[in-house]
Amino acid sequence: MVSNMRHSAMLKAQAERLRRDFDDLISKLIVDEDTARYDYEREVPQLEQQIRGGEETIERIQQEIEVGQNRIIQLRDALRAATEDRREVEAIFGCLSKTKDHLRLKTHMCKQLDCCSAALGRAIRLGTFLKEVGT
Repeated sequence: MVSNMRHSAMLKAQAERLRRDFDDLISKLIVDEDTARYDYEREVPQLEQQIRGGEETIERIQQEIEVGQNRIIQLRDALRAATEDRREVEAIFGCLSKTKDHLRLKTHMCKQLDCCSAALGRAIRLGTFLKEVGT
C-alpha cells in the first residue's frame, strides 16, 4: 500500500512536470508563431517593394538599351554617309589630280575640261557643305 502511494505520488509529480513542460512548449510555440507572424508582416512588404524597385530598374535599363540601339543605328548611318562622302572626296581629288596633270601637259581637250569643271563644281559644293556642317 505504501508502495502504491509512493508510486502514485511519483506518477503525479511526473505528470505535473510533463504538464509544465507541455505548457512551456505551448508558450514557446505561441511566442514563435507571433514572432514569425511579425517578421512575415514586416518583411513581406519590404520584399514586395524591392521587387517593384527591381522591376522599375529593369524597365529603365530596357529603355536605355533601346535608346542605345537607336543611337548605334544613327551612328552607323552617319558612318555610312561619311564613307560615301570620303569616296566622293577621293573621286574629286583624283579628278583634280588628273586635271592638274592635264593642265601641266597643257592639253585642252573638251573631255578634260568637262572633268575639271565637274570636279571643281563638286569640290565647291562639298566645301560649302563641310563649312555648313562645321567639320
